[in-house]
Amino acid sequence: TLGWYSTTTARTSISSTTAGREQLIEEAITYFDTVQGHDFSQYDNNGDGAIDYFAVIWTGPAGAWASFWWGYMTGFVDTAYTVDGKTLGTYSWQWESNPVGGVFWPRVLIHETGHALGLPDYYDYDDSVGPRGGVGGLDMMDANLGDHNAFSKFMLDWLSPVNVAGGS
Repeated sequence: TLGWYSTTTARTSISSTTAGREQLIEEAITYFDTVQGHDFSQYDNNGDGAIDYFAVIWTGPAGAWASFWWGYMTGFVDTAYTVDGKTLGTYSWQWESNPVGGVFWPRVLIHETGHALGLPDYYDYDDSVGPRGGVGGLDMMDANLGDHNAFSKFMLDWLSPVNVAGGS
């Protein structure tokens, strides 16, 4: 966690485009690299020249200006920008309303990081196809509630199935 960065650009003038969002990210990362001396090269775990994943959490009061900044996971488009010899790869972008003294709820961050790890959404995109309701709101990848389910943990290689013999 690098801490909060306060941009000099007013929120109302930050574009709702990919280029505007990425310009803001580049501004913040450049600050942490040049002013704070943070080494970003350590986040390229597979040695492909790109930072594997990072999360941008922005805060402020809810309002119309925030409607285009909903939580999602995506890839960085500007391949010309580098920091410590690395390009930026997959990242998540999410809002956190955290009034002073309020509780931090990382549910959207956990959900979007699940996407970065390869998990799909489990909520129902189309009620007219198949059973209605996704997984019923009982999973982090459905309603941002609870935990990741056993199947997701198995697919991420976080657990191994155990055969339990039935009694007679």
